[in-house]
Amino acid sequence: MGSVFFPTYWICVYANDQWDVQLGEMLVSCPFYEALHGALQTILMVDKAATTLERVWVVFEMKATLDSGQELHAWTPVGQIGHTVQSGPMAAALEHLKSNDAQASNPVDRRQIMNHIAGLPEMSGIQVAQAGESSSKGLCPPLAEDDYIIVSTINTSDGYGNLQPGTKVAVDEIDRSEEVLRGRLRNSDRWIPLKNSRTGECWAMKEEKPGDYVITTPTAVTSGISPIYSEVVATINSGEVINVSKVIHLPREKRVCGFLDKLGGYITIRDCHGFRWAIEGNHEDELAQTRPEKFEELNCFVQSLLRSGMQKSDSSNRFSGVCTIDDHARRGITLVQLRTLALNVKGMFPRNWSLARSEKDSLGMFAVRDRYLKPRIQEWDQKCECNRSYVEHIADRRYLDVQDPKYLISTARGTVFKDLMAALEWHVEARSLSEAVAYWSVIPTPRYDWSVSPEPKEYWQNPDERGEVRQETVLQVVANPSFMGLAAVFDSSAEVASRGWAVFEWIACFVNNKQFDMLCHSGALIMGHSCDCGEFDPEIAGKLVNFNVTHIHCNEVEDETRILNALVAGDTHTSNTEVPPESHEKFDKFNDQVRRVAIGPFLRQAALVGDLAGVQSCLDVCLGILQEDITGTFGERPVHLAAATGNVKMLTKLLEGQSDPNAADLNGETPLHYAAISGQSGSVELLLERRACLDVWSEFAETPLETAQANPAYFCSVHTHAVCEALAHHKESPQGCQLNGGCMYFSASYS
Repeated sequence: MGSVFFPTYWICVYANDQWDVQLGEMLVSCPFYEALHGALQTILMVDKAATTLERVWVVFEMKATLDSGQELHAWTPVGQIGHTVQSGPMAAALEHLKSNDAQASNPVDRRQIMNHIAGLPEMSGIQVAQAGESSSKGLCPPLAEDDYIIVSTINTSDGYGNLQPGTKVAVDEIDRSEEVLRGRLRNSDRWIPLKNSRTGECWAMKEEKPGDYVITTPTAVTSGISPIYSEVVATINSGEVINVSKVIHLPREKRVCGFLDKLGGYITIRDCHGFRWAIEGNHEDELAQTRPEKFEELNCFVQSLLRSGMQKSDSSNRFSGVCTIDDHARRGITLVQLRTLALNVKGMFPRNWSLARSEKDSLGMFAVRDRYLKPRIQEWDQKCECNRSYVEHIADRRYLDVQDPKYLISTARGTVFKDLMAALEWHVEARSLSEAVAYWSVIPTPRYDWSVSPEPKEYWQNPDERGEVRQETVLQVVANPSFMGLAAVFDSSAEVASRGWAVFEWIACFVNNKQFDMLCHSGALIMGHSCDCGEFDPEIAGKLVNFNVTHIHCNEVEDETRILNALVAGDTHTSNTEVPPESHEKFDKFNDQVRRVAIGPFLRQAALVGDLAGVQSCLDVCLGILQEDITGTFGERPVHLAAATGNVKMLTKLLEGQSDPNAADLNGETPLHYAAISGQSGSVELLLERRACLDVWSEFAETPLETAQANPAYFCSVHTHAVCEALAHHKESPQGCQLNGGCMYFSASYS
């Protein structure tokens, strides 16, 4: 049979696991480079968050594609960029592509690739272990023209004298041609031994200085200088940046240590073999500043190829047909558009600037409005000679004239924009929403009158009637037939729960029987769902457990009375400004509804850490709460966690509060399974006293006794002998057979 030639393609994608691929010492010897050069073209796979463009190996493959003159095509889950995909987060990511910001799991790889892009020898700033030592690569500044300290007495034969330990010397040149590593003293022709490459004996080491370091290999932080006789207080992973406040040289041990104020411990920066656990972290930043044209060349290459035939997400050709949505309440912004906005905001800050990085991570909602949205809206308004909101400018009028919101975002002014986006991603996952779902927010929806100086006026908002206008706008959003509910986004202070007009948005949803979901940067609490999504912050939940609607405040007292009277009347359209009652059943009912949505994470955390007072406070404000489905991500309840920790007092408290001793999590495991896994015999005895069932099978086809016999947590030094004995004895006893033969369930209080 004749052979047929099939063209090959190199797929450039970000992978979390390289399966122990041997990358080789040099870039040209790595399998990525060799495979790419044998391919017809490169296909770049971009994920929805565009993190592919932030990985240094992906950047290297794009650079290799540029050097080889091959074609580059980019694909997303919804199609090819430049053809099917014309705008959105992918286009925004390309617009703000910064190849010098790309990151890597291994800092050595990152430095090597950055050197390659910048046109420097790729091993610049990288030290390779000598023969007879480990073949691992470590990062270090150039050896030449650096200060060294002598760690052992050196006898020179040229009349230079003896160099004693602690003496600082500087070398201009390094000689690796012989067994003894030598350095030529600065401004001199005298050579001194620095290190014996055969025995590893070291006579001199580079003097380290306090400052920021990048960890090159997982490193233990110890309570004392000696890593052998000290307790390990933490472990730092490769790639993390640390700050060393004090450097300690140990000539006798031929080692350099650093002290970390934040962790209160010591790490080894460099040992006698020259291997470095930490490096000064400004090499790549210096490359970007001294050779920016090299990185810009790569950025332009990728952008020009991938934008061919593609409209920019914010391009000027849209001004011939700007979408007009006169109804302010119908200017929703989709999740895709929010992701694009987030990437555009992210592009304002070069990630390699530590100050900019800190500022970006703390950028609030209104800072995004003032620093990004307003300048962009003003530019667009001037080009199209009209006044439109951000939503109207980015909406595509070819498909719709409105973007009806499904959810209303309720949050505080100071909420960090990065946390807001993380919260919305949790919301979409928890509700199984599509990327086309639209949210309504006060930030991207207003139009502006740019003739007003110095601060442009929002057309929709009259400062003299701010409360009434906001009230009417919110009610129009809620009254939309396609509106589904509210997404309340909380920061660590939970300030939004005390803001009057934010709580009014909650009231409007409750009065109209709409969904009410609580979100934070780490998880979501979905009304009506039995399990949480992610891990909602227990501290935020604890503050909401004490929520009281009568404690809200507004800038105007009349607004506070109007909101409370609306709740009493069950009519959110009321403008009654009379003094509301101090207490009312509607207040109590509303408080109870808010608390029950938020109580789960706090109650589970209290059960886990043994906070009896916290559990009691939950029982006081929400009667019968332990009988409800307040489960975590895996279906675990407070009684499961208390059983696992072995806190008998906490377990007793929960059982007396009518927790079900036979409640099952998503894997069918009961509190008795949890106690068996963790070897808590005290919990087992108490649960058996409260008639926990012995014969329940989990999804793993195991009873609590079989789970204890398997001891799956043995590697954590868990011993289950006592648990096995207690379960086996109870199973064999006549009383145990009588109680558990029918697998009886009890939900009454036990005494």
